[in-house]
Amino acid sequence: MGPTTKTISVTGGITFEELADGYHIQAVGLIEGGVDLLLLETSQDTLNVKAGLEGIDRAFVELGQEVPVAIQGTVEPMGTLLAGQDVEAFYTSLSHRDLLWIGLNCATGPSFMTDHIRTLASLSKFPVACVPNAGMPDENGNYNETPEAMAETVGRFAESGWVNLVGGCCGTVPKHIELLADMATGKPVRPGIVSDETRVSGIETLLLDDEVRPAIVGERTNVLGSRRFRRLIAEGSFEEAAEIGRRQVRNGAHILDVCLQDPDRDEASDVSDFLDLVTKK
Repeated sequence: MGPTTKTISVTGGITFEELADGYHIQAVGLIEGGVDLLLLETSQDTLNVKAGLEGIDRAFVELGQEVPVAIQGTVEPMGTLLAGQDVEAFYTSLSHRDLLWIGLNCATGPSFMTDHIRTLASLSKFPVACVPNAGMPDENGNYNETPEAMAETVGRFAESGWVNLVGGCCGTVPKHIELLADMATGKPVRPGIVSDETRVSGIETLLLDDEVRPAIVGERTNVLGSRRFRRLIAEGSFEEAAEIGRRQVRNGAHILDVCLQDPDRDEASDVSDFLDLVTKK
């Protein structure tokens, strides 16, 4: 189940509900067709993933049947998902789910994935998957990372105890998979990470522990606590209102307290418009 051609956070042009509806239809068809599991892969926007999970949950209720669910994200050359989340935040956003595995696929080849797979392995209570491309395509669309080179790189991940599942994405052929399977034989099984840490995430993860004391909450984006913010929202000046929140983050706030309560306005629409702006800069 792919990422679709739309991302809620980047391209726009689609709503959470529309995406969830599409994934719901797909999940029903796949489950009725007899699949053993559902895999949301090449994920570039965690909001899309959550819409996919919402659609899958609806399918489970409709059919009275559940199958395991796994998720794989893809990391851009700048080191984050296309929508801006790093791997740690991606995991944190989804760690409340009961997943068969979580992992990374596609991207630019296994070497580029090294730091990201290491990070995911250090956090995940779920099995971790690594399913890279055979390198980057050249100008003719050919993928030139050999089966031997891929197996060697992914083999280092396995020897380090970072992965539970391995496979191949774009550009891989049966020989890549054969050598990956040979490499994986006898490698140590990565245990899930048991942690009682409290983590929350937006674009980045915030670990709430003794190292972050106090956790500073910016309260200027609350219409009950700031007259200026209340006036800007009432005027529809959302960009100027969002800058109040961004300024608090630049000044050291770890968390923003956002309240747009106003019975005379469409509060749900205001929240959506405001959060869309404040999280993009």
